[in-house]
Amino acid sequence: MLKFIKSLLTCFKPPEAVWKPDRPKPAWPEIVDLMYDKSLSSFGDDVIQVGYSADKEKRFIILKSESGFYEYSVEQLVEFDDEEWLYVSRDPDALPGMWIGLGNTSGRSIFGTAQEAWNDLLSSPEYKSYFADTSPM
Repeated sequence: MLKFIKSLLTCFKPPEAVWKPDRPKPAWPEIVDLMYDKSLSSFGDDVIQVGYSADKEKRFIILKSESGFYEYSVEQLVEFDDEEWLYVSRDPDALPGMWIGLGNTSGRSIFGTAQEAWNDLLSSPEYKSYFADTSPM
C-alpha cells in the first residue's frame, strides 16, 4: 500500500522549471548600485534636481515641463521577482529593478518655480522620512 501511495505522489509532483533566466539576477546591493541615476529620461521633462536617500533606495526628482512649470516626484527602487526576472532577463540591456512612485507624490501640484517645488517637497512626509539630511537647493 505504501508503495502505491509513493507512486501516486510522484505522478502529482510539479514539473521542474523548464525556463531559466538568461543571466542571474544580481544581489540587492548590486541592484541598488546599477539603478543609481537610471530611468530619469522616462519622465519626458527636464530633470532639475535629483536627491537620494542615504541607502540609495529612494529618490526625489524635481522636473520642469515644456510649458515651464515645475513638479516633483518621490520614488522607491524595487527589484523584479524571480518570475519577472525570468522574462526581463532575455533583454541584455534590461535592468534588474525599476523606480516606482512612493506615497502621494504622483500627481501633486505644479509650481511656478523650482524653489516653490523644493519648498513643498521639504514639507512632505516622504522628504522628512527619507531625505532630511539632503542639502537644500
